[in-house]
Amino acid sequence: MQLRQLKYFVVAIELGTLQAASKKLFIAQSAISKQIATLEDDLGVQLLERGRGGVRPTPIGEHFYQHAKFVLSSVEGARRAVENFKAVNTG
Repeated sequence: MQLRQLKYFVVAIELGTLQAASKKLFIAQSAISKQIATLEDDLGVQLLERGRGGVRPTPIGEHFYQHAKFVLSSVEGARRAVENFKAVNTG
């Protein structure tokens, strides 16, 4: 499992389509689809229901989405903490 995969998964759910996620992330739609499929394979579950109208989380996908958002938020918080530390201790 990679942070990139979590990010693609979260953005796809929030925007409702892989195409919209692709545009927001400046990544080819096929790359997003492949990364999410790899994540699903690694976990052994289907996280998204894919259809003509876009994507939506399966029940386990909704549960995983909440955890993925928490992980991404935590990583961003850690990044900000390091940047703040550097700013205080530089100069």
